[in-house]
Amino acid sequence: MTMNDRRITFIIESLVIGGAERVVCNLASEFDRNGWEVNVVVTRATGPMAEVLPDSVKLINLESSRTLASIPHLVQYFRRNRPDAVIANLTHVNVVTTLAVRLARIDASVAVVEHNVLSNRIERISGRKELVTAKLAKHVYPWAEAIIAVSDGTADNIASVTGIDRSKISTIYNPIVSDDLTERAKKPVDHPWFEQEDPIILGVGSLSEQKNFPLLIRAFNEVVDEREARLMIIGEGDDRSELEALASELGVEPHIDLLGYVDNPYKYMNHADVFVLSSAWEGFGNVIVEAMACGTPIVSTDCESGPAEILGQGEWGRLTAIGDTEGMATAILETISEPTDVDKLTNRASSFSTTTAYRKYAKRLGIEYD
Repeated sequence: MTMNDRRITFIIESLVIGGAERVVCNLASEFDRNGWEVNVVVTRATGPMAEVLPDSVKLINLESSRTLASIPHLVQYFRRNRPDAVIANLTHVNVVTTLAVRLARIDASVAVVEHNVLSNRIERISGRKELVTAKLAKHVYPWAEAIIAVSDGTADNIASVTGIDRSKISTIYNPIVSDDLTERAKKPVDHPWFEQEDPIILGVGSLSEQKNFPLLIRAFNEVVDEREARLMIIGEGDDRSELEALASELGVEPHIDLLGYVDNPYKYMNHADVFVLSSAWEGFGNVIVEAMACGTPIVSTDCESGPAEILGQGEWGRLTAIGDTEGMATAILETISEPTDVDKLTNRASSFSTTTAYRKYAKRLGIEYD
């Protein structure tokens, strides 16, 4: 494929707020910036992330009742639009996309991208359904030009769960750092806590089991036993009431602000003293890179499978064991006292730029680029 073939389609279930959705928008924007005709197809719904796409990127909503039901619509889309390259995201969408391309009988380079740890989805989310999907993936993924994981740990897990030869799975780190992120990080923050001396600890993510914010709140409770501090958590989800109750029970409620969804988390990262990821599992950990790009020191659980890779096994941030409240509190206190050098953090973050990811995806799909 040459640069004269500039039609590419990204496929995902929706554009709700989430790591995979942000990656799709970042990568679609980068392909658009490099002169491609870009379509983003959602199988079920759009969502707030659609607002970050450039006007030149076409958004198409198939409005299917469920992901599997989108196959006939995808077949029609492929036959009508005949993209030269297709990048599908998340297991269910990856399976239906590879099937639809096969049924449409079009000549397109297809990449399927896994953003999370399959074994965790099977064990924690819906079990049997996820296991069936993984078995389907074993059979249909080899039809794709590229099987891509967002971290080496995720790639290892795909191979283990599906039985696909590990050598056939590539790792491409997520496209996170862009000029837009850098500019948005410079915006002022209108919150009284940033006018005070107390260090601010920040967490960002959905209020869900995966992100394990109860661990962060318990660790913060131990931090304030040692010194004054404030905790902000950006994100929304089903666990909000549980987190509020825990903060009240521990007596730290006045020192915690659950901000909910904000459209620009980067300005908070840029002004925070420590960024903490408390997750039980991750496919990658986009927010770690975003915080690093803002020059904010990191504390993270050493969860499967991205954080340790991003942080160089602890070279660029402190890692703690999953569920270790005391260890996390100690790491936060040490980071406040001895923060990681800003230049060291931002230099590391540059490894996860949108430009780097674009070139790696293009190469893996057999596309020439300038």
